[in-house]
Amino acid sequence: MEYLSRLLQLGSMQPAFRFHPMCKSLKIINLCFADDLVIFFKANYGSVQIIKQVFDDFYNSSGMKANLSKSQVFFGGLSAQDKAQLQEVLHLEEGSFPLKYLGIPMRPTKWKEADCGEILKTIKLRLHTWSSRHLSYAGKVQLITSVLLGLRNYWMNIFLLPHSVIKEVDKLCMWFLWGNNGSRSNFHLTSWSKVCLPKSLGVLGFGEGSKWNKAMLGKFIWAINHQQETLWEDIVNASSHGKFKIGLLYARLIYQALAKYHQFVWSRMSVPKHKFITWQAVNSKLLTRDHLLRVFMVLDSVLCPVCELVDESHNHLFFECLFSQQVVRLIQE
Repeated sequence: MEYLSRLLQLGSMQPAFRFHPMCKSLKIINLCFADDLVIFFKANYGSVQIIKQVFDDFYNSSGMKANLSKSQVFFGGLSAQDKAQLQEVLHLEEGSFPLKYLGIPMRPTKWKEADCGEILKTIKLRLHTWSSRHLSYAGKVQLITSVLLGLRNYWMNIFLLPHSVIKEVDKLCMWFLWGNNGSRSNFHLTSWSKVCLPKSLGVLGFGEGSKWNKAMLGKFIWAINHQQETLWEDIVNASSHGKFKIGLLYARLIYQALAKYHQFVWSRMSVPKHKFITWQAVNSKLLTRDHLLRVFMVLDSVLCPVCELVDESHNHLFFECLFSQQVVRLIQE
């Protein structure tokens, strides 16, 4: 690739070659991504002839030949006649946008909502697979964090997703967590906006879509500021210090006080199920009978099912119930 890049640079110095209008100021002619090569140039006969000659010289020197069946040419602002004339030289199939690279649709213009259909399709497919399983809240949290948001973050790592797509992903995750029956969702113990806040604020830490997307793309700005002699360094010049962390930047976009109990709730020594139940208890979000009564759910009794003396509440369940007090005494002995 380095030898081919040098040949392309030498070819760009010939009088008949013209740079692509968007690449002229930086004199960019090619970009390499893993085993893929993208070449930019003005769509005129002279430039096409030079590019073809470069590939012929590369083949004669190395014995490696471009696979025309796996290569495409993309035009912009040309008539059908001009395209046909250039294709006679290149012998390449004309491509169309969006094109896919590593499963991600690419286009030269602003991303459209239709380009994100693949991420929504994949998430819905996973949810359909899990719908027949009896999962606890803690299990659902693990799947949302590691799988569903992992899919979302893969795309956010590259693009600024449309707001409508981010909202749709959040809605699918919310329905999966709290439950959804057709067009009607079940009782939400905590609003999704709070659930997405960082764990240091005492919540589940899913990451609010728009802010998390911006925090993830912030790493490119950090990379620009800390790498020397790169293409990005030529485009943008800035300076900063320290090591970039997505979570830290995201946390700075949230203006709320830290929860003093977060280290206790999210201790690494606890199993996921215990973490989730403890988080619910600390925030009074367990489905105790007094809580269900407040949301107008019909119950046969609101008394504690253990002692049957006092209405069941968070305070009674953990501190006042005779059975709870007995358990605490046995633990302390």
